[in-house]
Amino acid sequence: MILLTGGRDSRRHLIEVRGRAVWLTFGEFTNSCALVVALLTKPDAACRLGGMDIRRLRLAFDRAMEQEGFGKELIHAASDGEYYLAVEPNQIAVDSSFRALAPRYVDENAQKTILAHLDRHPPTTDH
Repeated sequence: MILLTGGRDSRRHLIEVRGRAVWLTFGEFTNSCALVVALLTKPDAACRLGGMDIRRLRLAFDRAMEQEGFGKELIHAASDGEYYLAVEPNQIAVDSSFRALAPRYVDENAQKTILAHLDRHPPTTDH
């Protein structure tokens, strides 16, 4: 399960993956939200992001999970600069603090898309 939170500390944003805290830079957090939006809205779930951005995001997941290669298992390459999350949409959740994030921290359209989908399709509780 991926839990998007509104947690912030200094210049980092908190999400949780399988119950473990993953602190991300603003760019990594924004890219994570973009991957979630693609998962929730596109048939192929793919999102175009830069290769270096994906590398940094994968490494952040590796460090947080203390497992080399975890980020690559979580974020797969689709084709030609497109990537997708290797989870089912029902494995995405948000807590109340994510709902309260100011638009300057999460793209307003991304936040609306994520919240609208989750309001219609609540996540399962399996990890």
